[in-house]
Amino acid sequence: MLCCFKFTHAKMEPVGIVTKFISKNLNDTCYAYQCVRKPGFVYQLNLKTGNLYRCCRCRELKKDRYITIIDDMVIAERKHPEDDHHPDCEPLPEEVVAARQADRDMRLDVRTTGKYNRVILLL
Repeated sequence: MLCCFKFTHAKMEPVGIVTKFISKNLNDTCYAYQCVRKPGFVYQLNLKTGNLYRCCRCRELKKDRYITIIDDMVIAERKHPEDDHHPDCEPLPEEVVAARQADRDMRLDVRTTGKYNRVILLL
């Protein structure tokens, strides 16, 4: 049980790990939650407010599925983070998220330096 929270609650416990990545606007406001029930897949989460993150695919399907993330740990309040998503919401393969992250890293590098990385372009 994590005791560093100001609002410790008996039902709150860390459930899974998340990886921070860059959003399409090149901000650090996204997480990829690695699925426990479907290994090799991730849910993409965007920042809503504070420690509250929203599933991107559920948002596209007009459903709000919120997950609390504190110190890079998913906190399960009443239900598992993989429960209660939209019926058509499916997690993305890790390779898709890794490809997006590589693209966004290159775009951020071009934005900050103003130059293209020739090593990456030759691959």
